[in-house]
Amino acid sequence: MIADCDTDLAASGADLAALQAAAEAEEAPADKKAESKPNKERAKVSTVSYEQFSQLDLRVGKIVNLESVPEADRLYKMTVDVGEDEPRTLVAGLAEAFSPRELLDAQVVVVANLEPATIRGVQSNGMVLAAGGKVPVALVTLDRDCAPGERVR
Repeated sequence: MIADCDTDLAASGADLAALQAAAEAEEAPADKKAESKPNKERAKVSTVSYEQFSQLDLRVGKIVNLESVPEADRLYKMTVDVGEDEPRTLVAGLAEAFSPRELLDAQVVVVANLEPATIRGVQSNGMVLAAGGKVPVALVTLDRDCAPGERVR
């Protein structure tokens, strides 16, 4: 359980390469309520040191606007407040599992120092963390309100 907004949080996110591949792949929608099935490939993932992990800038973000990405059924272009002077634009493969109503005003965990990537012609400046494989099944969220930009560790 999270004791406050500046406490340890363990979470895993989708790989950027997988997100880019998903943007170009067309698949039939999956049942949104389907349980996440463990991926046997996870056992082959290498470990990272605490020093490597500490290089990630995980921040509380608030989704303040979102729209569908044209010709990409699974992607949203989102405007996310991460506590900076201007909100960031992020592209996330969440449309297959979440409606705009579920995401708008949601507090999420954002990888804020991820290298920008252009996905379907839109520059994405971070990543929203979610659980699941190709289809996300849950967002990494907070158990209480925190200010956008609060550090997650």
